[in-house]
Amino acid sequence: MEARLCSLNDILREIERVKAEEVERVKSMEAKVKISKSTYLIKFYCPKCLRVYEYTNNDLRRRAKKGVALKCPFCHLELKMVDDEYKKRYEEMWDDYKHKVETILKPIWKILRNWWIETDEERMLCNVGGFLGRYSVTVKFDAPSHLKIYIENGEIKAYMYLHWFEVRQIERFKQVLEVLRSAKVKALIEVDPRGDHCMVPREEMERLGFKMGLLDWQLELQP
Repeated sequence: MEARLCSLNDILREIERVKAEEVERVKSMEAKVKISKSTYLIKFYCPKCLRVYEYTNNDLRRRAKKGVALKCPFCHLELKMVDDEYKKRYEEMWDDYKHKVETILKPIWKILRNWWIETDEERMLCNVGGFLGRYSVTVKFDAPSHLKIYIENGEIKAYMYLHWFEVRQIERFKQVLEVLRSAKVKALIEVDPRGDHCMVPREEMERLGFKMGLLDWQLELQP
């Protein structure tokens, strides 16, 4: 993904484009495909993370003989053969992702754009894209400070990193925090504590909900 200047509308249009492609790809997906005279490729998915796994009928026969269950190695749940339920949930995930991106970015776009100085420029440097299973939108409002909203294994999450954080930015930060809480996404916010990177006193950081982690101030939000 190459960073480029984007407006909020640019981001939403790009998500809509990718969503349409992904939904169409999954809708046309066949659970069982013949690849030779006696061999079939069969697709299964994890009901939690929506990862898709492929096995041949020969693979399945060997597993059955050994009593090895088909389970997601990440979620440890039994896999299901790709069906209409999977296709429906996959489309719903993309609908929810686009909605969450808009719900989060629309009210705070101007806040992030003016994080340090007031500007009339509508665009910010962004990365939009990714690979199957982990798609993301990253807004770089104060490089390397950024806000990322992403899909990871079927779940929508957010991550915010502040390389610099000053007292005068606290109110803006509180507005961002409220929007993230209202969006009901799992989120992690980290602030670099080194040197003069974080000028907010410890007591105020703790009032905001931060705890000092191994390397950074950390604030976790749960939906």
